[in-house]
Amino acid sequence: MISQRAAASTVDQPRWNPGPESAPGQPTILLVEDEDTLRNLMQLVLRNAGYHVLAAGCGDEALALSERFAARIHLLVSDLVLPESDGQKLARRLVEKRPDLKVLFISGHPLDFIAIEPPFQFLQKPFAPTRLLETVKKILTNCPSSMVNGPLPVRTDKNVHSTA
Repeated sequence: MISQRAAASTVDQPRWNPGPESAPGQPTILLVEDEDTLRNLMQLVLRNAGYHVLAAGCGDEALALSERFAARIHLLVSDLVLPESDGQKLARRLVEKRPDLKVLFISGHPLDFIAIEPPFQFLQKPFAPTRLLETVKKILTNCPSSMVNGPLPVRTDKNVHSTA
């Protein structure tokens, strides 16, 4: 488990410093989480595993990072519920500009509460760092983007919270 002290040490670091290109063989992950502590912890876990991480606290920040980052972004890891937006709207906009982008949604809400259906990848909060790494590795190594992305479903059930 990662200590709070280790997570806090990432707060003073810049959110991203990609340079002109990602290092070869180092997948780039765009991480979008509005909860600072969780975002910093996930960023630390992913970077320690060798991933290049661009971290954002909201959808607008993520879109700006994506615009400024010229190299390939391999995976979007986004909370479904974000201030001023939501993960699904953000994913739609990013996939329009980056069709090979794979998507992993995370949320504290159960899947029956959120309008997400396969083949999209979903990770229920809370999760252990090892579970995050296993899921990311699985998506990046085993799932072609055509299996992960596609039209984002929207449920209209009145008992289901739709973020669309």
